[in-house]
Amino acid sequence: FNTLTLKKLLIQLAIQQERLAKRKDTKLMIV
Repeated sequence: FNTLTLKKLLIQLAIQQERLAKRKDTKLMIV
């Protein structure tokens, strides 16, 4: 594993978590 690939994976995970958080926020707003 290169450090660059690891960083990319971490960034992708962070983006996915942010998207999930936004989805939860929108769901809470709707409810």
